[in-house]
Amino acid sequence: MKDINKLKGGIFGMLVGDALGVPYEFHEPEYSEEFEFRLRPDEDGIWVGNGGGYVIDSLRSTVMLLRKSASYEEVVKGAIALGHDTDTTACIAGGLAGIIYGYKGIPQRWLNELREKKKVDSLLYAGLAE
Repeated sequence: MKDINKLKGGIFGMLVGDALGVPYEFHEPEYSEEFEFRLRPDEDGIWVGNGGGYVIDSLRSTVMLLRKSASYEEVVKGAIALGHDTDTTACIAGGLAGIIYGYKGIPQRWLNELREKKKVDSLLYAGLAE
């Protein structure tokens, strides 16, 4: 693979985002509003999300954060700050931000706290070797 930094950034980006989002997660029982969303990129204000766990809202939240943030850290912190289903939104946002900013864009202090990091690293490289 030409750019291992982006691949590694995407994989570790999801893991770090998910791990950071878990402690802040809470679920709202009212999902009916989320099912009202339609995915139409040409609509005004379509890329605004509130951090809900419904896949369309998670995607909208992620795109909204990627558009207004300048670093991996800003994207993931923004996803957590939205509240609601924080581990889902931070995982998606972290994965895409990891692809954009690369593995080197993920704060080292967060990577150092990631459990089983060496195992994921070895699996990643083993998969690339095939």
